[in-house]
Amino acid sequence: RMMFLLDISASMADRLTFAGRDMKKVEEFRSHYHNAETKIDIAKNQLIDTIAGLEPHVRFNIAVFHSDVKLWKSSIVQASDATKSEAIKFLSRLGPDYCNDVAMETGKGRTNTLDALNAAFGITKQNQEKMTKDHTVEADTVFLVTDGMPTVGRITDPAELLRYFAAVQTKLRLVFHVITFAHGNEALMEGIARASGGQYVVIEP
Repeated sequence: RMMFLLDISASMADRLTFAGRDMKKVEEFRSHYHNAETKIDIAKNQLIDTIAGLEPHVRFNIAVFHSDVKLWKSSIVQASDATKSEAIKFLSRLGPDYCNDVAMETGKGRTNTLDALNAAFGITKQNQEKMTKDHTVEADTVFLVTDGMPTVGRITDPAELLRYFAAVQTKLRLVFHVITFAHGNEALMEGIARASGGQYVVIEP
């Protein structure tokens, strides 16, 4: 039961910098990522490849986030040929222009990491972020793809956010695999992965 959390904030439209890199590694990197050089194109292409390969017994959902969070489906769905095709079409339109258009909206280009995590936890603003003893979540495995630090939301301090994550994670026990493009958010993002038994990956040549 998988949840994919994809950052579509303004910085995800940025191109990766290859200056000063080993050119052989750069060429290998470009080949591996189908010559995509913006963060969002690399992320969405990898996610499309992952979803295309899901087995029918898998259930999944996608949430994209910037200042707000948008769920692709209201609940997780079976990975049938039809739903995978629909998900791929949804992801295909998320390019640099899309991220920049989002950023043009007032206050919409920032990164709300808290609400993205809460989407995976099944915690919403509607219930004031409270869990009952019967609280359940749909996903058991989460893939979080992001490039930045939290800049908007109820919690933006990385240390406080990590403490919040650890407290909720202790009760719900999801596995978070974190894929990022930046080392500036390493303590937070690696902390999320390690606290949940997941993997932490930095995409760079």
